[in-house]
Amino acid sequence: MEYINTNISEIKSELNIYFTEEERDKLFDIFKDIANNGNLSHDELKEKLSNLSFTLQEDRVIEILFEYNLLAYKSKNNELIISYRENELDTYDRDALLITLPKCLYHYYKRL
Repeated sequence: MEYINTNISEIKSELNIYFTEEERDKLFDIFKDIANNGNLSHDELKEKLSNLSFTLQEDRVIEILFEYNLLAYKSKNNELIISYRENELDTYDRDALLITLPKCLYHYYKRL
């Protein structure tokens, strides 16, 4: 539990590079929504981000979160596509993928 809280603190600090505190808090609301309600499609996530009026374009926000391993894509076969393992996300059809959380974020909301 302590590891997860320390990790979340570090994640929030890293996100401050790109986002305001308010935007960062909105991202954590989205993370909580994914943890509690299941995966999102790429378009669903873009729509949620659009409704929250981020400074950056929605695709750039998603790109940053993927690069920092704060989001992962999942295929219909439950294959996880995580940035540190995948060189080119562009080789996948994003419309056929779902967006999920890595375990470090998921377990922040869904305790072990």
